[in-house]
Amino acid sequence: MTDGMLDLLPTAAVHHIGMYKSKNDSMPVQYYNRLPKNESCDIAYLLDPCIATAKTLAVVVSMLKKWGAKQVVVISAVASKEGIKHLSDKHPDISIYVGAIDETLNEHNMIVPGIGDAGDRQFKTPLDITEEELAKKQKN
Repeated sequence: MTDGMLDLLPTAAVHHIGMYKSKNDSMPVQYYNRLPKNESCDIAYLLDPCIATAKTLAVVVSMLKKWGAKQVVVISAVASKEGIKHLSDKHPDISIYVGAIDETLNEHNMIVPGIGDAGDRQFKTPLDITEEELAKKQKN
């Protein structure tokens, strides 16, 4: 999604915050943060291909606000109704744009029918990877 946004805003600065959902308790875990220190922005466009529960996304929005983003705009291809509600409840001051809204989440908090985990698809994460294996891969 970044390449498409850069076509629209070619001079925009790009920063990356890497998060994943813990397999044990589905809580957000940060593994990477490239927000520059002592800087902020007027508008932060937060791109996430798929919003399921929005728990991780809500944490990232909080991080951007704490960093100093004056306005946050979330753009997503697919979102669940539950995720949009959660994000709107936690951050009523942000703008949210989605391409499609799916009705429900399954017992694994995945959107139904959905597209699967976008990060797992992009980075070919094995479905059965453990927290320890993921941490070991990140160190290498």
